[in-house]
Amino acid sequence: MDKRFAVLLLLTLVGGFADAGSFVLLTTFTGHITGNAVLAMIYLAQGHWLTLGYCTIALCCFLAGTFFGSCWRLRHQTDNAPRHIAPLLCWQALLMLAGCGLWQLGSSAGFILLQALALGLQNGVIQSLRSAKVHSTYITGMSTSLINSLANGCHAQERALRWTLFAGILGFVAGALLGGVLTARFALFGFIVLLLPLLAAAQLSRQLADNG
Repeated sequence: MDKRFAVLLLLTLVGGFADAGSFVLLTTFTGHITGNAVLAMIYLAQGHWLTLGYCTIALCCFLAGTFFGSCWRLRHQTDNAPRHIAPLLCWQALLMLAGCGLWQLGSSAGFILLQALALGLQNGVIQSLRSAKVHSTYITGMSTSLINSLANGCHAQERALRWTLFAGILGFVAGALLGGVLTARFALFGFIVLLLPLLAAAQLSRQLADNG
């Protein structure tokens, strides 16, 4: 399998896993702007101020992380391959691990803050692969692009694009299922499993950079 493609699949798995896991723990998404905006309005209408605060923290930190991730990408990447992002993915893993530590210390807000910031970094870094615009922390854009591609006919380029988008969507959904099941059954210890695909993506990215 193309290593660039494998990095995308691993990171979509992480995106789905983290979103589902955080929702199981705190009924808040950490990498989904639309979902959190809707949840925030629901919690506001219901007067659930604590969870409204969690959604607000997640939204702000995800956007901030996306900004910093985009700055990193523009500075270090010269093509659409996920090169030179291994250091940033390692920082992402550290942020997520630190967030889990804060959860253990009883700081739910700290957990949400660091998880959302970490996923924002990932979102800012992964913007495209080959000719496809992809995102690894949500699937709305990829789903729309896939439908548009289906409407464009059966050209070879369109088939390759569809496969990339479809695989990214499947990776996210599979990650969400895995994250939901493991976090529901094992709480934080199940959530921490997401570090495995994240570190694997970092290792593959480093190999891409080494190979030029």
